[in-house]
Amino acid sequence: MLKAKFLIILSVLFVSCDNETAPENVPEAVKSGLQAQFPDVRVLEWEALNQNYAAEFNIDNIPYEVLVSREGKILKYKYDILESELPEAVRATIRREYSEVPIADTEVLVYEGKKYYQAHFDDELRDYWLVFSEDGQRVDQPDYMR
Repeated sequence: MLKAKFLIILSVLFVSCDNETAPENVPEAVKSGLQAQFPDVRVLEWEALNQNYAAEFNIDNIPYEVLVSREGKILKYKYDILESELPEAVRATIRREYSEVPIADTEVLVYEGKKYYQAHFDDELRDYWLVFSEDGQRVDQPDYMR
C-alpha cells in the first residue's frame, strides 16, 4: 500500500512538472513576438512558465530557448556554444576559480540586448550554474536560464 501511494505521488509530480503547451494554446502575441526576432524558425516545443512562454527550436542545428512574455516581448534567450567559444576572459576566470569541477554545458545568454555566458558545472559531488559577463566577471543578474 505504501509503495502504491509513493508511485501515485511520484506520477503526480512528474505530470505537474511538464508544462508543455500545444501550439494552438499559445497566444498569438507570443508567437508574433517570437517571429519578429526569429522569423524563419519552426518551434519544436512550447512550454508555459508562470505568465511567460518558452519556445525551443534550432538554428543551423544549434539549440535555442527563448522566454517570451504574454505580450510578445522577448525577455531573454540562450543558445549552445562550445566551451572553446567562450571569451578568453571567461575561460580564464573558469580556469582560475572553478577548475576543480568539470563543465557540463556552456551557452550564450542574451538579456536586455547584452550577451552573457553561462556555464553548468557538474561532477559527482557538485552541480552548479553560473553566469559571466563578457569580461569574465561572475554576475548574479541575469539569473541562469535553465
